[in-house]
Amino acid sequence: MERTRVVKVTVNVYKGDLKNHETLGTDTLTFGIHPYLIGREEIKDFPTIKRIKYKHREPKT
Repeated sequence: MERTRVVKVTVNVYKGDLKNHETLGTDTLTFGIHPYLIGREEIKDFPTIKRIKYKHREPKT
């Protein structure tokens, strides 16, 4: 089965609180989703949502 939807999420990663934080970089996660399987019992070897890519970028100095 092929995944029919792709969702890409980009987040800025920080350490510390809002007023005093250090930027650790940017993470981009890409997920493949098979909407037909949502709400159904997942097949063991084929989950409804699967992370297909992860990329971390260091902060620009």
